[in-house]
Amino acid sequence: EFPPPMRTPTSYYQALTAFVKGDAALARSLFEKVLPIFELRVQAQPDNPRFLRHLATLYPYLGRNEDARRLNRRAAEVDAGSKDAAHAPDDTLVRALNYARTGEAEKAIPLIERLLTQPDGLILAELRVSWEWDPLRSDPRFKKILESPEPKTIY
Repeated sequence: EFPPPMRTPTSYYQALTAFVKGDAALARSLFEKVLPIFELRVQAQPDNPRFLRHLATLYPYLGRNEDARRLNRRAAEVDAGSKDAAHAPDDTLVRALNYARTGEAEKAIPLIERLLTQPDGLILAELRVSWEWDPLRSDPRFKKILESPEPKTIY
């Protein structure tokens, strides 16, 4: 049996758009609207790493970095036993973004380096232009990655 599809509410994407445009008040109200949906998913399936990561993604936008760190650690623990190769790059990417958002560059950078060599991982162009990596822009290790040539994908 396959689990039901997990749809992210449109208001989450609207909140991200408002955030990027600099409308903090609108972004916060939209993130708060999504919060109960994400929290219910974690309550219903507390060992589902995807649900843990999605809630961990939301928390920094609401100023709840410590809660985000806790959930990200929990998701990593649950993922440690996973053999889900199809979702591994996406899961690692979300975890790296969560580390970046919560100021844990020392954990984000090794994941980014790994993703740059994985099929369906990351490419340097994404790191260079995506606003999501802005929290790492001042980190010398991140700058070094951006200045380096595109790594070879390891199959």
